[in-house]
Amino acid sequence: MYSEFPEAGIHGVTARQVLEAAIDGILPAYHLVFCPVTLYELKRGAQNPLIRDFKKWHGLTVRVPLGVLYTLNFYAEYRFLDYEGKPAAVSVAGPLGMPGMRPEVPECKEYLLWPEGNPVVFDRDRLFFLRDDLESFANGTAQEKKPDSMVNAAAGQPVLEIERPSHLLLIAALMELLKTPRQTAMNQEGIKDQLLERCSWRGLSKRNLEKIFAAANRAADDAKKSSA
Repeated sequence: MYSEFPEAGIHGVTARQVLEAAIDGILPAYHLVFCPVTLYELKRGAQNPLIRDFKKWHGLTVRVPLGVLYTLNFYAEYRFLDYEGKPAAVSVAGPLGMPGMRPEVPECKEYLLWPEGNPVVFDRDRLFFLRDDLESFANGTAQEKKPDSMVNAAAGQPVLEIERPSHLLLIAALMELLKTPRQTAMNQEGIKDQLLERCSWRGLSKRNLEKIFAAANRAADDAKKSSA
């Protein structure tokens, strides 16, 4: 691990040098994701980008995205939080794990890790590197690999505007709202306000509601036009 590098380095390579080499794409840096996450296959551009659900996982090893490495070059850790300070999803390149030690998950180009509770945290001291990679780098035989655009995304910037599928949450919240006796009708803005006030469930954010309601309105308009 980064924190355990001796002052003289490993194979003559210091911790600072290996971090800089990882930023340059010469060798991979790995990190253990300690918090439990729900794991998805991520396909950008698809109507539903979360195309496969691999259920909950704990202790996944991932290759650290380049943007995170840039941040760890200046700060001791990076926490994935959204603009409201809540745990945010993290996209990482596949495959998961490391050579010779892969989890039993179908290999995909890209994954999305959705934290279940605590945020995903990358700690500079807990970065680790494979001895074979360090030896190749020390011998000058390691080759620079151009990272994918996803891996190249800067930490702190949204690499994908995505929300967890929340249609079932919305239906459940609407059912709760319908159980409440009411004498006056509400418009859509009033319904949204009531849902957010009564059902402060994770995944049912204001932005998410805006997206779902907008999509529902478009679908209703299309249905009216086709039936006219």
